[in-house]
Amino acid sequence: MVLGPWAPSHRLWPLSMVGMLGDMVLVVLIVMVEITIGSDTKRMTAMDVSPQRDPWIMNPGEPLTMTLYRKRIHVSERSITRSEKLHELKLFNNKLSGPLPSQFGANSPLQSLDLSYNQFSGEIPENLCAKRQLEDIILIYNSFSGKIPESLGRCTSLDRVRLKHNRFSGLIPDDFWGLPKVFLLELAENSFGGEISRTISNAHNLSILSISRNRFSGSLPDEIGSLETLVEISASENEFTGQIARSLVKLSQLVKLDLSENEIN
Repeated sequence: MVLGPWAPSHRLWPLSMVGMLGDMVLVVLIVMVEITIGSDTKRMTAMDVSPQRDPWIMNPGEPLTMTLYRKRIHVSERSITRSEKLHELKLFNNKLSGPLPSQFGANSPLQSLDLSYNQFSGEIPENLCAKRQLEDIILIYNSFSGKIPESLGRCTSLDRVRLKHNRFSGLIPDDFWGLPKVFLLELAENSFGGEISRTISNAHNLSILSISRNRFSGSLPDEIGSLETLVEISASENEFTGQIARSLVKLSQLVKLDLSENEIN
């Protein structure tokens, strides 16, 4: 398996490298280093640079994972968008900033993306779920902005969406409300507006709906009462009006309902 070329921007110290030939795996562990990934990442299948990640050496046949500790990492737009086998990218709890490449996800069969607790900005790339395999998107505690792209509403493979504490705004695409596999939809602490679409009735797997501290308006649609798996609805500090939907009494699994600081009567 080939990974490279690499172009380190600082002295690499300490450095531990284990390499094997043929179909065996190359594992690189770098501690306290600043590094730049080179231009050829076509064979990279997984990348994890999160500080909590424990170092490990993979067995032959497992996806390639790269773990970097306490680092500042620079990934060029050309390199990350060319990766044809990258299925998992974890960069949480770092100091990464700037927008994501506009073509990010267009060539990669991404299944899991975790960029939480960084300083990323800009919009969610339109092609993030181009391969229709994305299951987890975790962008909490960044500075992302703009609207949720319509394309994510067609990403029916999604089962966990966490966008809390960013600067997103605008209306939520109708299809996005009704993603059939999503069990966690976390949109809290943004500036989203508009009403909850009746298409939420298609979100048959939804367990947690967290949309507090936004600008959602209108009334809660009766269709929410058809979501038998719901255990939590957190919708405080919005602009909801009208009466509480009577259909909510049908939610036998519901343990938390927070509609505080709205205009519900």
